[in-house]
Parts: sequence; C-alpha cells; structure tokens
Amino acid sequence: NSSSSSSIDESKSKEQYTAPAWLRSGVFALLSGTSAVFSTLCLGMSLGLVLNLFGYGYMFVEGQGLRIDTLPQIRQEAQFRREIQKSMAEAARDQTAKIALQQQQEDGWNTNNGGSTSMISSSNLANVVQKQSSASSSPMVWSPEPSQEAR
Repeated sequence: NSSSSSSIDESKSKEQYTAPAWLRSGVFALLSGTSAVFSTLCLGMSLGLVLNLFGYGYMFVEGQGLRIDTLPQIRQEAQFRREIQKSMAEAARDQTAKIALQQQQEDGWNTNNGGSTSMISSSNLANVVQKQSSASSSPMVWSPEPSQEAR
C-alpha cells in the first residue's frame, strides 16, 4: 500500500499546472502590446536624437500636428510665445487696475478697516499695480488697498 500511495504522490507532483487559455492569451497580448509601445517610443527618441545631431528639432503644434524645423527657429518661436503670454498677462493686470480706478472714481470714497473714509489717489493705485507687476509675471486679480491718508 505504501508503495502504491507514494507512486500516486509522485505522479501528482510530476503533473504541471497549465493556465486557462483565456489567461495565457491575455498575458501574451499584454506583453506584445507593451513591447510594441516601448519599441515605438525608442524609435521616436532615436529619430529625435538624429534630428538634433543635424540641427533640427520637432514639436507638436495644435492644428498642425508634428512640425520639424531648425533648432534656432524653434527656440525663437518658443521665446516669442513666452513674450506674448507675458504681454497678455501685463495687459490683463493693467485693464483690471484701470477698471478698479474707474470704479473708485465713480464711488468717490472708500471705507478702510478703521471706519474712516478716504480717497484712493491714482498715484497710490499706480504704486500698488507696480508692486504687483514686479512681484509676479502671472496674471492676478487686483484688489484696492485702503489709503493710509485720512481726509
């Protein structure tokens, strides 16, 4: 009996487990997909390096797709875009300050935290806008600060 039970144990241990067909095909598809993605990324990086070695670069432009141009031209366009954004942010700040000044001139008087009323002078407003422009290049909403001069 003991010899027959040991031969059954040995035959069970020699059997290999095989995964279901759907699992095997899923793992194969995952590995194949991953391999294709990484191969494509490596090819793209290699082409980018070759372009850079020859003095060219690429960028993705909305509406145009992939655009290949010389490196100095790409740098110049990037700098131009940054300057446009900076100028738009400054224009937005100036417009906000102008609207706030007009609103203050229409209202006439401002009540500060102490309860007294005071006029906000245009030079005080200009100082506040100047501080905000030099502090940050990002657009910000201007809020008037109460004047320290009591009238």
